[in-house]
Amino acid sequence: MPYLLHGATGFVLPSLYEGFGLPILEAFACGIPVITTPNSSLKEIAKDDCLYFDPYDIHDMKVKLRLFLEDEVLRQRLSQNLVARSQEFSWKRTAEEMLRVIQQV
Repeated sequence: MPYLLHGATGFVLPSLYEGFGLPILEAFACGIPVITTPNSSLKEIAKDDCLYFDPYDIHDMKVKLRLFLEDEVLRQRLSQNLVARSQEFSWKRTAEEMLRVIQQV
């Protein structure tokens, strides 16, 4: 997956539901800007580091995709914090937090 992402201009995830949002974290880890939907876990994971569109509104999707593809400054701004953001969700950190929860029980 990283080989495909590194050559990409951006990553589009037109999802109606995501359990966790691993696809956008993979793009983030490669520094690839993302355009997705603010559904389920995606907004919580991506915060302000993505461009969002309404998956039920074709016009909104078209406008946002065009903006995303044509505005290099926007893509660069979105790319600035992605690698650091993806590291907030490492397996090591997840294990440490899970251990902390277990120890509190």
